[in-house]
Amino acid sequence: MNDNKEYLIKTDDGTTTLFSNEYDQAMHSTSGAYAESLLKHVIPSGILEKQQKTLNVLDIGFGMGYNILALINEYYYKKQNNTLNIISLEKEKSYAQFMDKIRFNDERDKIYSFVKKAYSQGEVHDKNINIILKFKDARKIIQDLDSETFDAVFQDPFSPSKNPELWSLEYFKI
Repeated sequence: MNDNKEYLIKTDDGTTTLFSNEYDQAMHSTSGAYAESLLKHVIPSGILEKQQKTLNVLDIGFGMGYNILALINEYYYKKQNNTLNIISLEKEKSYAQFMDKIRFNDERDKIYSFVKKAYSQGEVHDKNINIILKFKDARKIIQDLDSETFDAVFQDPFSPSKNPELWSLEYFKI
């Protein structure tokens, strides 16, 4: 076992994820980190099939930023004329050192640079894409978003058995 609190591991689709000893699991499926974001969040949400000109997404559990990366990558193929607003929540700001090591060796590298910039600066805006990151316990931040409406929510903390506070009935009632 690795004694580090967190460390990177390769997944079967060639992308990298972070293993957390605190939660005793990887952030993503080891069958594919990027594929999980695309197949578990972006496509099933139907967000890019919606007809309105402004799309608003709440991403709970930013992690390594793959959900946002997959969303923006697909957005470029389907909805370039729409505005995409993303608010992402993350408990702490400690993943930059790992994010800097991630490479895709394709067009995703440019998009991921944009996502990493949002992570380091707290927000970024470029043409029709706006990302805001909020670093704090999601149970507290979510209460500040009462007046916001979202077209899709990516609920992506660690699993219910490892991160039960973000899967509880009380949390979903907030």
